[in-house]
Amino acid sequence: MNSSETSKVVPQEPDIPSILPLLPIQEAVIYPFMRLSSLIVGGELWVKMLDNTLLTQKVIALFWYQGAETEELDLLALGQTGTAVQVLGLLRLPGDSLQLHVQGLARIQLEQVTQTEPYPLAKIQVCDRQVASSVEIEGLARSALGLFQEVVDLAPYLSEELVSAATTIQDPGTLADCIAATIGLKLEEQQQILDSLEVKERLRQVVSILNREKEILTVGQGDFITNVSLS
Repeated sequence: MNSSETSKVVPQEPDIPSILPLLPIQEAVIYPFMRLSSLIVGGELWVKMLDNTLLTQKVIALFWYQGAETEELDLLALGQTGTAVQVLGLLRLPGDSLQLHVQGLARIQLEQVTQTEPYPLAKIQVCDRQVASSVEIEGLARSALGLFQEVVDLAPYLSEELVSAATTIQDPGTLADCIAATIGLKLEEQQQILDSLEVKERLRQVVSILNREKEILTVGQGDFITNVSLS
């Protein structure tokens, strides 16, 4: 190991079973740090799966899904990387649907679907959560945080509280995830960040995205000022 690097392990609590109920979702990409209280799950199959499995375990596998809204799961339409989440609570809604309150735990990848009936179960691999901290990673994290501040300053739809929250995050990989989750990226780009298992590469992607967003917002602000001046 390089003398400029240290190793730290992110605590793995609660334990993540190797086989999990598999839930495809179309409206969100969930990151390991996220806590989401408004995840709506509909359809008789998925409600039945949650009713049955949550009696014995609270951890499920969520994968972004680009397939058609049918109860026949197309594995090729699942994201390459998903997230193991802990279900903290649920609310039954009219029309055979549930509102879930979930906490993201870790990136996971699908190894094998072990059961399809009456609902899918999957053998998963928890992606390595051992994080190497280096001078380069710390520099990228600082760059990302500084650019995030600039983007928030330029974007009227982003709250300064987002920056305050980001500054408290010690883990560079989680910082990258947090920024990606809050700047309004398309789901395809959010999935690309989730797929990025190497923290250094993830931070580079986020820095590139922030530079792009900063440029777009700066040009837009300049056009607005010009239009106001001419009116």
